[in-house]
Amino acid sequence: MDKKDVTYEYIEPEMKVVKEEALAEYNSQRKYTYDEVQFWITPDHRRWELIDGIPIAMASPSPEHQLISAELSFLFSNYLRGKNCQLIHPVDTVLSYEKGSDTYFIPDLIVLCDRNKIKSNGIFGAPDLVIEILSPATSSRDKVEKRHKYEEAGVKEYWIVDPRNKSIEVSLLQINEKFTSRTYKREDVVKVSIFRDLEINIAAVFANPWLHINDEQKT
Repeated sequence: MDKKDVTYEYIEPEMKVVKEEALAEYNSQRKYTYDEVQFWITPDHRRWELIDGIPIAMASPSPEHQLISAELSFLFSNYLRGKNCQLIHPVDTVLSYEKGSDTYFIPDLIVLCDRNKIKSNGIFGAPDLVIEILSPATSSRDKVEKRHKYEEAGVKEYWIVDPRNKSIEVSLLQINEKFTSRTYKREDVVKVSIFRDLEINIAAVFANPWLHINDEQKT
């Protein structure tokens, strides 16, 4: 399922501030490529993703999002210490690169086992595992467009973490190169498919007491 070897031309970073409202005027007239938008930022220093040539400004992460990301990082990093695979925090990820590539993402977390996919300015090629943490602004894209792109690129395992329902949807790539999915709840344990002996207790992902402050305020 691995794609052909990645080649790319590295451009010395020169961040370009692009306002969302200004860009909206151009979306209907043209589409963009990774090489054009990889160094764009919004005025408040947020980055962009690109789906089928359409630039999308990333929402700033909430405290809840970051607390869950920290718990997942702890659980995976402890297991991966000393192993060949690495956990990598948000970084430009071009799933299938060639001149004119029109899609790239900045996933919340990835696990990568092929160090040759790491280049100076991002990851070029499909990660082994991708984790996206839902927010109101990204929910639809994570569940539909991104899921399709990750499947198409050959990502072996894709997690969608749902903070509201305290659940994780795990999609596994099958021999027919299609995802099959199962949703795990707080009482469940996930067997991480890309490793022989890693299991993640769902309750541990949402264990930080600070995640429940708003719940306590409602009662």
